[in-house]
Amino acid sequence: MTKDPFQALEDCIEVGFDRILTSGQQNKAMDGIELIAELIERANRKIIIMPGSGVNEENVAKIVSKTNAREIHFSVTAFGRVK
Repeated sequence: MTKDPFQALEDCIEVGFDRILTSGQQNKAMDGIELIAELIERANRKIIIMPGSGVNEENVAKIVSKTNAREIHFSVTAFGRVK
């Protein structure tokens, strides 16, 4: 969390970060989708903004289409059985 996500974005670019993993200052990326989209637009490909937290097979398409994210962070919470 940061008081000014847009200044934090510029600071991360300035010091040479490659990517920022973010949920858009919300518990889940779906809830922060507007901020994530704005960060991606402002980043202008100088840094990767990677949506994460609560991203799954049910909402990933919406997150990508609304934000234009090029990378997504998934967490594995359950494994299927291999037969």
